[in-house]
Amino acid sequence: MYKKNPKLKKIKCLSCISAPKTPAHPYRRRVESGYGTGSENSLKRHGSTVSLQSNTFSTASGSSFKRSSRNIKEKLAEIETFKDILCQQIDTLQKYFDYCVEHNATSCLPAEDNLPTIDFKGEAITFKTTTSAVIDTLAHCTELVSQREDAWRRRLEREMERRRRAEQLANAYFAQIQKCRNAHPGPDLEEGPHSVLADDEFYDAVESGLDKIEEEQELRDRLKSGHVPVTPPATSPACQHRLWSE
Repeated sequence: MYKKNPKLKKIKCLSCISAPKTPAHPYRRRVESGYGTGSENSLKRHGSTVSLQSNTFSTASGSSFKRSSRNIKEKLAEIETFKDILCQQIDTLQKYFDYCVEHNATSCLPAEDNLPTIDFKGEAITFKTTTSAVIDTLAHCTELVSQREDAWRRRLEREMERRRRAEQLANAYFAQIQKCRNAHPGPDLEEGPHSVLADDEFYDAVESGLDKIEEEQELRDRLKSGHVPVTPPATSPACQHRLWSE
């Protein structure tokens, strides 16, 4: 029969005992690790920032803008926390100074029990740390804003280059269409507001057209009056053939 080992049971019981939790410092900032909760966003799959056309890294992609906006919001939240810490320090010092002024005005010795105890050394260290953190956070925010501005500037330059190429392509297509219209002019291009002819050429063409119409009208009048033979005399030797009359 199989017997249970008492040592394994003892080790199992010891493994169930959890380590004591240490209280977190109120002013200690949480440091993000590579596998902690703060880096969950970094482990997510981000959108591709590589351009397939130019095969270069694009800093003006949508994911980079979202990331920079999120970082700026986080830094602003940190500045709000630092502001609360500084306001709390100011309130504490103001209470101490008010207490000192009030008891000095009444010429009474302050009671040690009522005198608020303040660790001036600790408050000074906290103030220096908080102000330096505020300056670092503002510098980081300024850097993020400058990076975002550079990204927008590069995007504007790319859009302007695309617009210039599109205008060149449109002008080239328009020139080709004009060449095709000049090579094969239609009735709408010969007359009317879309005519490509000059004024002198247009009036000359109108006069020549009127002259042709007058000549055709004169020919019709002659045919009706009978002055012009309907069938001109044949001069070909074929008219001498015996079957010509048939």
